[in-house]
Amino acid sequence: MSVPQAIGGASEALDFLANRWKGSRRHAFAREICAAAVSGHVSQETARQAFIQAADEAKMSTCAPRGRS
Repeated sequence: MSVPQAIGGASEALDFLANRWKGSRRHAFAREICAAAVSGHVSQETARQAFIQAADEAKMSTCAPRGRS
């Protein structure tokens, strides 16, 4: 059983996607969107949604409160 991981925004999501999670069809897309959010090209909410969709596809449990950046 794995320990839940708290992700506190696009930068942390990008680190998680790049270093601690590989795979899933939406993984690469979420990684690109999180990188774009870190550089200010898309919103944190857009990155949050991309990350959640990738986690859902990978059958990873998420609890993603709004408003964290």
